[in-house]
Amino acid sequence: MDLHLTRGYLGIGIRDGGWMASMLDFVTGGKTGLTLPAGFGSVVVINEDKAGKYLPTIVKHEEVHVIQQRTLGPFFPPLYGLGHLLYGYDNNPLEVQAKKHQQ
Repeated sequence: MDLHLTRGYLGIGIRDGGWMASMLDFVTGGKTGLTLPAGFGSVVVINEDKAGKYLPTIVKHEEVHVIQQRTLGPFFPPLYGLGHLLYGYDNNPLEVQAKKHQQ
């Protein structure tokens, strides 16, 4: 597990096979990364083994979620959840924005 504090968030890089990788898979339905709000900013968790050569793209994607969390504050989790319920993961407006800026 790699820890780093950069750009106002705590980044946690995990590897396959550990309990954290299993938990990430369980919570996200098999996605590679997750951004969570925290009292000091955000926590970004990425399975670096699963990301492979796409790690830089996934980091950019999760950094968009960090900006969204800073902008929306406590409204981010319910708005993300509502977008997920109404449009599904792929069409969630917050995911669409993150995918647009990950390149």
